[in-house]
Amino acid sequence: MLKTLTLSLLLLAASQAQAGACTREYMPVCGQLPDTTQTFSNPCVMKNAGAVMLSYGVCKPQPLTKDVMLKVAPQLIDCMGVAPMLCMRVKINDQENWSAHYDNIEGFTFVPGFEYNLLVRITWIDKPPADGSSARYTLLRELSRTPSD
Repeated sequence: MLKTLTLSLLLLAASQAQAGACTREYMPVCGQLPDTTQTFSNPCVMKNAGAVMLSYGVCKPQPLTKDVMLKVAPQLIDCMGVAPMLCMRVKINDQENWSAHYDNIEGFTFVPGFEYNLLVRITWIDKPPADGSSARYTLLRELSRTPSD
């Protein structure tokens, strides 16, 4: 009887551990949540937060700015932000697929019918508002502007 009770308690403890109970050990890991990178005290806490592991140890600070080449497609597309809106289609640094760009690019005025190649500075925003972007985009230079077919 005691053996059965002990085994039952061990199985219960194991199932609770798998269901989210974590030890208090400090073994930091860097994890990625949908909108932020964060240091978690250990892998179990990170997993329970729904983060994806990036590396062992504390997260290294992200660079505050990064300059990128941005190709802008000649037409806007329908997209869904907080509400339905129009977005630019962009490729960053010659990536293969187009993606929707929800943000404004400071200093740039989009004119439909032209494909643009831009040099843009991305500045990451520390603790952005919940309904805002985590980055600010600023035009450094318009490299080319080509009429579309």
